[in-house]
Amino acid sequence: YLVLWVVAGAVGGFGAVGGLMRFVVAVLTWVALTAGFGATLASRGGTRSSAPPALETLEPADELSWQTPTPVSGVAAARRPTAAERERR
Repeated sequence: YLVLWVVAGAVGGFGAVGGLMRFVVAVLTWVALTAGFGATLASRGGTRSSAPPALETLEPADELSWQTPTPVSGVAAARRPTAAERERR
């Protein structure tokens, strides 16, 4: 935009052409400032929260999604107690 304003200033001495050039550059600058300010407002000034959703809203993908994969070496994942095991206790 600086280059456009410098060209408009250089052509300013040529009467109507200079005036038209300054008008076009002013309109382009106004449009750019308005669009930039609107984008800043739309993004709330960069203050969008990146907080994860509450845990209550997250649901497991399937019944066995709580299990961890069994490692090749090391400790195997614990087994989840079944309803029959809970009743025996």
